Amino acid sequence: MTINNGDILQAVVDFVSAGGLHEQNKFSFLAQLASGQSEAVVALAIATALQVLYDNLNADVSTVWNYPEVFIDKVQWVTDHWEVSENVAETSLNTSFNNATEPSPLHAPAYFVGRTARPRSRGRKWMPSFCEDRMGSGALIGAAITDLTAAAADYIDTIDMGGGNSLVPGVPSTVTGTFLPFVGAIVGTIVGSQRRRRQGYGI
Repeated sequence: MTINNGDILQAVVDFVSAGGLHEQNKFSFLAQLASGQSEAVVALAIATALQVLYDNLNADVSTVWNYPEVFIDKVQWVTDHWEVSENVAETSLNTSFNNATEPSPLHAPAYFVGRTARPRSRGRKWMPSFCEDRMGSGALIGAAITDLTAAAADYIDTIDMGGGNSLVPGVPSTVTGTFLPFVGAIVGTIVGSQRRRRQGYGI
């Protein structure tokens, strides 16, 4: 199938530890295309961009979260919710997280937030568990903040595929039923708390 101008895509990155615990990140993109693109080309562009994003965190994230699977789908607004309309691709990332110290608890991850032009319509992204040596007194150390800031910049950066074709990151709003592009980002320097990311769940 072909990805066309105006299509909305989501990519779910599924990190699984050796013990079977999951941590997931979901990314959304609006296709702004001068011409239709193959699913393979679009999937490669997304996977390449996500690889760049996570590579910023190699010194921060525990080695247990390497080599996540990536599930890419096309989504559409149906009456009052977003649903998957087409499976696009399944691939994986060749991450090289190399921090071998004790990982932080699943419910206390580092995070950043993509901001849209609509108040309270945001994309909060909880990263795979940073290790405890990247934190002190409930806050991230300076080097970890630098790494997280670089990842946040990649999070809101448009993927340029060349030839007038791009993928714009943002949020499919459940309030407006439209796609809201990011206009900026905020980095959390204090360790966050995500109640849903408890043992065995981690979405």
